Amino acid sequence: MDENQLQQALKGFVIPPRPQIVVDIQFELASPTPSINAIAQLISQDAGLSGSVLKIVNSPFFGLASKVKSVSHAVNLLGISLVVNLVTAIALKSALSDESVMQLNRFWDSESDVANVATVVSKYLKLRTPDEAYALGLFHNCGVPLMMMRFADYPELMAKAYQAKDRRVIDVENLHYKTDHAVIGYYTARSWNISDVICEAILVHHCAEKAFDEQKNINTAKRDLLTILKISEHLCGLHQILGECPVDYEWERIGEKVMAEANLEEDDLLNIRENCRDLGLLP
Repeated sequence: MDENQLQQALKGFVIPPRPQIVVDIQFELASPTPSINAIAQLISQDAGLSGSVLKIVNSPFFGLASKVKSVSHAVNLLGISLVVNLVTAIALKSALSDESVMQLNRFWDSESDVANVATVVSKYLKLRTPDEAYALGLFHNCGVPLMMMRFADYPELMAKAYQAKDRRVIDVENLHYKTDHAVIGYYTARSWNISDVICEAILVHHCAEKAFDEQKNINTAKRDLLTILKISEHLCGLHQILGECPVDYEWERIGEKVMAEANLEEDDLLNIRENCRDLGLLP
């Protein structure tokens, strides 16, 4: 996008600033010897963040034998990278939780589901790191709440976009708004200093087939992350959750390319689904 296109795409949008807790954590990470205990102390200053971190570490996904009761213990178990991703995602949700986006509860739940499933997919395929996969799952649709705040009819339009058999979701959005949630999500993620490869994956996650058509040795990190994301979205049924559509039309268009990229057969996809069900991540 050139500068004029960028200005048009962002016209009327207010990209949410990074909350102070995230800034403080980033300062700690930038120190010569970052302390995980100092990060735990920062999180402990916010009751909402503390509760969310404890809820996540005690979820069936981690399968711990006994419940973790302290933030310090939880942070040490999760590790710095995953904690920073979680805190950033929770902070974004908090920053956008006014009356205009209260109806997005299903959206926030779906983002968490995709993130958790992406971690399983990453481990199964041995592609990238689980932390990267989790971060992309959390942030890939972070432009959706901003679109909803800007356009009152966005929920209805988003459903129509997922229900369009012969058009991509972003094509329908651009036709109506001259921008789309992938572009807005990309600049939001950039403004929050999320890694470049994840930002790039956010930008193209509804035109992933272009990445898969490139030579195998080009943009391998982005291709790997898009592979993980597309499988995770399909398994989580985002077409039903966000689009109220019984058919995953995007998967019908690109599923074969995704499966080929991952060297998967249908039985493999079933195995991943069962693994996620065993962990309580899918119904």
